[in-house]
Amino acid sequence: MSIALLLLLSTTGCSQHMTVNTDSYAIESGSVVVIDTFNGDITVNTYDGDDLRVEVERTSWRSQSELDKVEVTVSVGDTTYVEATKLERIVDVGVDFTVSIPEDVTVGRLQTSNGDITVSGGGGDLLASSSNGDITVLDFDGTSELYTSNGDITVRGGTLKGADTSNGDIEAEIRAVEGDEIILETSNGDVVVYLSPDLSAELVMDTSMGDISVEGLELREANISETEGTAILGEGGATIVLDTSMGDIEVHSL
Repeated sequence: MSIALLLLLSTTGCSQHMTVNTDSYAIESGSVVVIDTFNGDITVNTYDGDDLRVEVERTSWRSQSELDKVEVTVSVGDTTYVEATKLERIVDVGVDFTVSIPEDVTVGRLQTSNGDITVSGGGGDLLASSSNGDITVLDFDGTSELYTSNGDITVRGGTLKGADTSNGDIEAEIRAVEGDEIILETSNGDVVVYLSPDLSAELVMDTSMGDISVEGLELREANISETEGTAILGEGGATIVLDTSMGDIEVHSL
């Protein structure tokens, strides 16, 4: 099934050209979805259905014909690829993807530039990267590694393996740590984490120009000043590193 919509938006003498297409694809249980675009947002959610649903929104401030300089392909298989590709070296087009996946399909790599990434529900081993965009992961049942610049990172659910941004805040729930170390790092932003009281880990915190606060958790061997600190949660173990250069660090109990 395919639905297409052509729009022309005018503001103060300038026209934004837009097309919106929606298609559905048969997809096998267990497929891993990979999405790659540019100058656009990626939104992924789960729904109670069997097909992969892909909405593609192309926009350009230049001309309607400019929209044709981008090709969108969907290749379904064990790994399902949803990709926007430039047909010329320089194009004035942005491509947003809104993808709805069945509950038995997982999420893999999501990549964009100049756009936000939002994942609601689902599971898998998520690797999300953007530039000039926020990353938001909610109710996710899996692992996630999240990287952006000039954007905030928000994570609620799943097992966070790492988060890195510049000029943005990080807010994350951490219930478990996979591996020996997890690093949450930003510059010009705050780091706010909510830790499970049942977690066993070593906490390492550092900020150059900000304050550190820890509330609601039982700590051992705590050595915390205004700008740096270490402490043991539970029996210790893997290391949780919280690092910023111009922002506060806040640690709370879930």
